[in-house]
Amino acid sequence: MINEHNIPTVFQSPDIVYHYCDLNTAIEYILHEKQIRLSSRRNSIDPIENTKPFISYLQTANFSNEIKALANHLKIRDLTLDKEANAKQLCLCMNDETKYNPNTSPAYPYEYYGFLKQRMWDQYADKYKGICLAFSLSALKENACDCISGKINYINYRQFELNHQSINLNEIERMGPDAYWENVSKRIEKNMFQKHLDYKDENECRFLSFSNKEFEYINIEKCLKGIIITNSINEFKLEAISKYAQEYSVDVVFVNWESTGLRLSTKEELDKIQALFSKIIHNHSKKKLKEVDSSENFFD
Repeated sequence: MINEHNIPTVFQSPDIVYHYCDLNTAIEYILHEKQIRLSSRRNSIDPIENTKPFISYLQTANFSNEIKALANHLKIRDLTLDKEANAKQLCLCMNDETKYNPNTSPAYPYEYYGFLKQRMWDQYADKYKGICLAFSLSALKENACDCISGKINYINYRQFELNHQSINLNEIERMGPDAYWENVSKRIEKNMFQKHLDYKDENECRFLSFSNKEFEYINIEKCLKGIIITNSINEFKLEAISKYAQEYSVDVVFVNWESTGLRLSTKEELDKIQALFSKIIHNHSKKKLKEVDSSENFFD
């Protein structure tokens, strides 16, 4: 069902999340393979995310067994480095519920929708020539058994500094290395759901995996809820997108930015306009042919 703004009503749900990417990746891999890949965190464009962790040590007392203490702190260090190196993530953009107040207006403003963020189109979708895919968050979670997911918490630089905790050698000895590592592991995961405040308008949630596999995938076959593209798409790729939209039984929404803001249209609407235009051209051609025939008869 389409609302008054030519937006599928399913997009209004807080369960809908969006993924921006380039067109070829979407067509050749995500839609064709029916799966979406979590990318290595080291490939993130955010320099806070793609750098190796800084590890420091804290010792407040001497140890009776120095060799055991050294082995324990090396174990925690190696586990930390391995977990950070294996981290893979899938970044998604949510609808912004703070932008919608049913008491003020029953209509959802454009700014509510996570697929209408211009900076996201510019930065992550090949400078407006890419694509945005809409998914059901709950369906993705069902298919991502080996992942953890959550909303991003946006913090300032001072909070990043306070996040850092040294490996406490005395605490390792007191708790035991296994229990101590469990706490460190949870802290690493928590920190990976944090970004700087400057990114807050992305309204991001993400999936994280720490498997030692080279790649991690989430099946999207029953998760895809819509496809959003711009009017810059060429005819060949539009045909491919239309084919996948039919295969997944989802709507295609076209976004066109102009001086008055933006204009949205659906594939069905554009097909109707094209059919009407073709009918007008056809009728006009038939009329011209009749005029030519009448003219020929006149001279006969």
